[in-house]
Amino acid sequence: MTEEIRKKIEALEKTLAYAIKPNMTVDEKIAELKSSYFHAHNSGYNEAMANRLMGGREDGQTERWEKDCKYDWEVEKLLNLLTEYKDEL
Repeated sequence: MTEEIRKKIEALEKTLAYAIKPNMTVDEKIAELKSSYFHAHNSGYNEAMANRLMGGREDGQTERWEKDCKYDWEVEKLLNLLTEYKDEL
C-alpha cells in the first residue's frame, strides 16, 4: 500500500469518527461501515427515520442516520479501501 492510500484511509477515518473509533480492528471497521452504508441506502429505513424526524423525534438513531446519509460517499470509499487493503493494514 502506498503512503498516499494510507493517508486517504486516515483522513476518511477522521471524517467518519462518529462511527469509526481508533481502537477498532479492521474487521470491526468494515462491519460498522457496512451497517452504515446499508442503513443509508435502505429505503424503508430511510422513510422511517424521516417520519421520526418530521414527528419531532430526534435521538441517537436518527442522528446516526443523518450522518450516514451526509457522509454516504465517504462511507463507501473507506469501506472499499479497507476491504481492498485489509491484509496490508
